Amino acid sequence: MITEVGYSALSIEAVAARARVGKATVYRWWPRKVDLVVEALHDSALELVPEPDTGSLRDDVRELIEGLVALVSSPVGQVLAEVWSESERSPELKAALERVFLTRRRQVSRGVLDKAAKRLEVSEGLDIDLVSEVVVAAVFYRAKMGNEGLGKEFIDSLTDLLMSGIAANASTMTRNLR
Repeated sequence: MITEVGYSALSIEAVAARARVGKATVYRWWPRKVDLVVEALHDSALELVPEPDTGSLRDDVRELIEGLVALVSSPVGQVLAEVWSESERSPELKAALERVFLTRRRQVSRGVLDKAAKRLEVSEGLDIDLVSEVVVAAVFYRAKMGNEGLGKEFIDSLTDLLMSGIAANASTMTRNLR
């Protein structure tokens, strides 16, 4: 529903009517519109960007980037951009996005890199949170500039760039991550 009307026009009353339940039922699960929207966005994003587990760091990173590109290119991604913009005017929304959306997205990236660390595929002292932020920032920035720059060439280039910074070599292999 949010992809149809946008964040500002969305109301709990309309959600309840669409779901054919009373407002109290919706409020029982999501006490505020912010909670409903952030959880819906996160769940939708998780469908588009699941945690890859191919057994290869390069393939996992590439799948993660492909998923993020699919997300920002989707109607959910357009709503996410709107909600993120709205969060600059709403500390409550910003806090909810950071608490739910960003924390859970970082957990996905951390899962990918932790598995790679166990396979000795990442550099010693890797700042996993920074890597996660770089991936998301690059994709979202490119989307903001226009989705036409989000093709295979971009995905391949970003994958190569990330691999040059995070992949282990024989002298730096470790299982310890920050």
